[in-house]
Amino acid sequence: MNNEINNELNEIEVNDAETSDIFEEEVNLTRSESREQAFMLLFSKSFDDEPLEETIDDNSEMFVGGVCAYAQAVVSGIEDKMRRLTKSLQAT
Repeated sequence: MNNEINNELNEIEVNDAETSDIFEEEVNLTRSESREQAFMLLFSKSFDDEPLEETIDDNSEMFVGGVCAYAQAVVSGIEDKMRRLTKSLQAT
């Protein structure tokens, strides 16, 4: 089961051109900093079931300059994959 989850998460691809169309916030960070933001947002979301927008609003003060579009897109993609995995696991 963990292999299946890892495979699903590895399929998440985020294109920088796509993220600029999806999210208005334009914050320039290194890829490492963007991934760190995504991790921190996912960690925060693990404690409650609020929508992504609320999690970003609640946590944006801890990020200098705000949350970058890449981190937002990664978290959104992971949420989508997790919903599909949960549905798939419940069906079996």
